[in-house]
Amino acid sequence: MFIGEKEPWGKRWIGRRIELNALSAPQLVAYIERKLEEAGAYPKVIPSDEALPKLSDDIFRDELNQHIQDILDDILSVSQIQRDMAEKFKPDHGMAQKWIEEAFERDSSISWKEALRKRFESQCLVFGQALHEAVKAMVGEALA
Repeated sequence: MFIGEKEPWGKRWIGRRIELNALSAPQLVAYIERKLEEAGAYPKVIPSDEALPKLSDDIFRDELNQHIQDILDDILSVSQIQRDMAEKFKPDHGMAQKWIEEAFERDSSISWKEALRKRFESQCLVFGQALHEAVKAMVGEALA
């Protein structure tokens, strides 16, 4: 921040420089508010008439989707389906050490967590249709 004024007869300024981090929190807030007011900033911003309908629709859809998700979670008990599927398709975790070592042989730059994530990602792809059908059956039971 610079406090001062320009010399009336030249191109030089007379003043002093103050670091913003030297101001207390209330001083900094007052300074920022004063500068915003001087610049003609309004207290609140409302998007333009052209942009507002799309932005409003985006917010509406986000809120509606969240409520629909909550309803579906309640009806379908998604967390229970996830737990049941994890039990049904659970791998032999006693093999984790071997899977990590195999992944390190292919790519030594990855972490052990990433090694397991990649293993389980590929395993889920292998489950493919069987997983799809099992989830579909549980959803059907929940809706019956």
